[in-house]
Amino acid sequence: MIRIIRDKIFEEIVFFIALALAVLTGFFSDFHFQAIDFNVIWTLTALMLVTLAFEKYQLLDSIAIWVLNKVDSERKTALLMMAITAALAMFITNDVALITVVPITITLSSRAGFDPFRLVVLEAIAANIGSSLTPFGNPQNLFLYNQYQYSFITFITTIAPFVIMGLMLSLVPVFFLSNRTFEKMHFNTQVKQKKWVGLYLVLFLICVALIVLRRDVIWIMTVIALVVFFKDRELIKQLDYFLLGTFVCFFIFVDHMNQLGWVNELVATFLGSDQNVFLVSAGLSQIISNVPAAILLSSFVSEPGPLLIGVSVGGLGTMIASLANLIAYKYYAKQYETKRYHRYFLVINMMMLGFFLLLYSLLL
Repeated sequence: MIRIIRDKIFEEIVFFIALALAVLTGFFSDFHFQAIDFNVIWTLTALMLVTLAFEKYQLLDSIAIWVLNKVDSERKTALLMMAITAALAMFITNDVALITVVPITITLSSRAGFDPFRLVVLEAIAANIGSSLTPFGNPQNLFLYNQYQYSFITFITTIAPFVIMGLMLSLVPVFFLSNRTFEKMHFNTQVKQKKWVGLYLVLFLICVALIVLRRDVIWIMTVIALVVFFKDRELIKQLDYFLLGTFVCFFIFVDHMNQLGWVNELVATFLGSDQNVFLVSAGLSQIISNVPAAILLSSFVSEPGPLLIGVSVGGLGTMIASLANLIAYKYYAKQYETKRYHRYFLVINMMMLGFFLLLYSLLL
């Protein structure tokens, strides 16, 4: 029982940190219900329900397996799976992309007889970088896009240089992977109940359009919830309530902090320039993850560009820097000893983090 509790706390460490901060600061500040940005909560809920439906009806699996049927070496597998992970992450979030591709990668590698620790680490990096490109690619982007009233084009052009450079840089470790061929895997899967998949695709596209246009999503979330309730009720149990709870807790925590004048003065001292905003946001992400870092610092930053880049770069680095990192690790750890994974993860992530910290520190 103790081990189960310990594992759950580690798995959802960001939520428990957020909860503790919200409770502790509540002793010194008043609670304001309106501090919770429910449009962000409804948007996340709608996106998660639709992507859970995609998983149930094997739409995402079919895409990934179509790719895997074309590879015959670890290097080719890495190249193709990183590409599909980054592409999926841009539209269905980095978390869901990894939930889709990592289990399939582990299945393939077990059949081919090699340890996939390098592949899984590189897929996590591709998910974090690829998801940075769009407002709906990850939770922190969704929040910042609404918080700062970004235009879609401005958002893309601000973060695109990081995404392009990051994906190119992530290819370097691929060329150190084995090019030894193995027998091609022939997985078979088909999209189930295509009419329902089509309906969910339409709802997903409407939701994305409302996000881009920054419209209230409560009505489309209600429609999606009703469809799920009557057709796929079990998906409601699979929602990531810890992620939603993390957002709620950090909205409350940030509101509590804003009521403390001395905190505002102290934070303003550290955020006096674009370079400092970038460095603080990237550094804070290493400790509390980039989602809460974005929420926390947004109250003190008027120019969003350095903050957006900072939390995007901040997804690289430590295991806790991005929730997606923990998801990839969780799947890998279920079947393999993790020492080599930890070592490879830290080496590759820290090298990439160091590169972007130096680059943007000079540019900003």
